[in-house]
Order: sequence, then structure tokens, then C-alpha cells
Amino acid sequence: MKIKILQFVSDVIPDSGVQKVLMEYFRHFYQEVTYDFICWGEQDPAMIKEIEELGGSVYKIVSPLKIGEFRRAWSEFCQSHKGEYDIFENNLVFLGFFFKDVKKTLGVQVSITHSHVDKFGDSKLSDFRNRLFYHLTGLVTGDVLFSCTKKAGQSQFGKQVYRKPWYVINNAFELGKFKYSLETRSEVRREMGWNNKYIIANVGRFSPQKNHKLIIETFVELNKTIPNAQLVLVGNGPLREKIIAQTKELKIDDKISFLGVRNDVHRLLQGIDTFFFPSIFEGLGVALVEAQVAGAQCLASDVIPEEANITDYQYLSLKASPADWAQKLRKLVGRSRITDGYARAVKAGFDIDTESKKLQNLYTELISKG
Repeated sequence: MKIKILQFVSDVIPDSGVQKVLMEYFRHFYQEVTYDFICWGEQDPAMIKEIEELGGSVYKIVSPLKIGEFRRAWSEFCQSHKGEYDIFENNLVFLGFFFKDVKKTLGVQVSITHSHVDKFGDSKLSDFRNRLFYHLTGLVTGDVLFSCTKKAGQSQFGKQVYRKPWYVINNAFELGKFKYSLETRSEVRREMGWNNKYIIANVGRFSPQKNHKLIIETFVELNKTIPNAQLVLVGNGPLREKIIAQTKELKIDDKISFLGVRNDVHRLLQGIDTFFFPSIFEGLGVALVEAQVAGAQCLASDVIPEEANITDYQYLSLKASPADWAQKLRKLVGRSRITDGYARAVKAGFDIDTESKKLQNLYTELISKG
């Protein structure tokens, strides 16, 4: 019997880390497990089309910030879809209060709360606001807890990890697409015009969490001694235009490429030299793992969960200055390509073929226990 799960998310867009992880799993077990999504934020038409082709649906609901309207809309949704789902999975921990009776109102057998990060928001304000709401409303979670790392679970669920069933669900993906290939690297560098250039890259949504301001400031310092360096930024988001303006003010916009959201990141990572990832926080940092599989030398902030460090990459404190970060990047110049990233990623549990089967079996087990 096919399992049907309703996923509660903020957005259905390709550059959402949460959505990216859920889609990796959905693509691999869609014949046995169906994911429907309900969200209040952005919706990407291409992603909605893919979800529908896999057998799922996407629903729009009013923002939870409009508490009264949201509760009414959620109640109406539950009435219309009661008994349709086996499992409800909430991917926004701080909103658990709204779903404390979901087993009764939606008629599901299992309620899961899934922690994808170790903070409650991507800025100090949103982190404080969401954390405060979570605590004031009683720290409500489902009867089963999921997290992408031990840290993400412990930081958001606290003592509940010892009181409820808790599982670490690895942010797995198609490793084979990212496996280093010298032939692919040569093709990409020729296609992108990267020959004779030292390419530093970051892949991530333009939000406070990803720390693009520091990336730009560090590149300015680096470019003083490595004039052939070029910065490549992949992604979209609310801060993109602000960062573009910053590069123009610093008169380095000719050295920086804004590539937007891409469907060929697995190839681009083959062509770069160094992956720069000074995030302020991460649930895991999937892009960092992808870069290591692709063989790139990596420099990241020291707050990234240890599970993401599969090749002993370089790291630095967020308290360090742009000059310090640039000095660290300079030390990576000329280092040989990492050739065993794929094997290390498999060993670390990032192979989606293996992990999707584990998650499917876990869903089945949870339903059987009710």
C-alpha cells in the first residue's frame, strides 16, 4: 500500500535547502511514497510541475504570521482532506503549536516534526521571534522527531530527544552526479571561460544565513594578491540585488559572476578550484558536501556541523576578519584535487539510493506502530 505524507514547508522553490532535501527523497521513492506539500510562501511553477508528475500535489495557505486567518484556513484544509494522509511532517519546528491536534483533525496515524537547522531563523530578529513563539506556545512537536544532524535535533528539540522516538535523516543526494571527473572539469572550464582563472565559488540562497557580505569582503582582499581570481555565486534570494550593488560600489563587479539558480551545479562544481562557505549557521550544509564530492578544496566557517566535513576541509571562526579569511584561501591555491570525495560521502551516509530505502522503511515501521 502506497504511503501518503503531507509536508508542511514555507516555500516550494529550488533554492530552498529544505525543499531540496525533500525532493531528493521524493524522486527516489515516489512509487511507494507520495509527498504532498502545503506552504504559504513562494511557489516555483517548474517545481510544482515536477511534484505533480511524481504524483504529488502542492497547496497554498495563508501565512502563519496572520495567526487567526491561518488557524481558520488550516482547519478548513483538515476538514477537506481528513483521512487522506498517513503521516503529517512539519518542517518548521517553531510552528508546532498549530499542529498539536493534527492526528485528530487531519486523521493521520503519525505526526513528525523535522528539524533541518540548528537555529530558528536566518537573521537575529527572525531567530529571536521564532524561538520566542516556540517557547511561549509550549515547545509542541510531533510524536516522532527527525533531524538532519544530531546538533540540529538537540538544539531545537532539547530534552525531547530523550523522551520521544528521534531519528537522524541524512541530507542524502545523487552522489554520482557530483563525482569528480577530469574530463568534465575541462569541459566546464572551457564552456564557462574559466581557463587561466582561479575560480572561487559559493552555492546558496542570498539570505543573511549564507553570509554573502563576508564573501565579497574576503574576495576583495584575496584579489589584491591573486588578480586572476574570479568569484562565482550560484543562487537567488532577497539579498541578491543588495550584494550586486555592493560589488559595484567596490568596483569589483567585473570579477564576480552571479549565475542565479542553476540545474547544472553538479557540473559547475567540477570546474571550480575552491568552495567558500562561511555560513553563519547550517543544518548540515549540503552544498559543502557536494563540493567535496566534486573534488574542490573547501573553506568553511567553524559552525558547520561536523557531519558535513568528509574530507578534512579547512575552516575558520566567524570572528575572523576578511583579511584572515583571504589568507586562509590563499593557502589553498595550488592544492591538488580531492579524488576520494565520492567514496567518503558514501561511507558518511549521503548516498540517496541507500538512504531513501531506509527512510521508506522507517515510514512503514512508524505507521505500523501507529
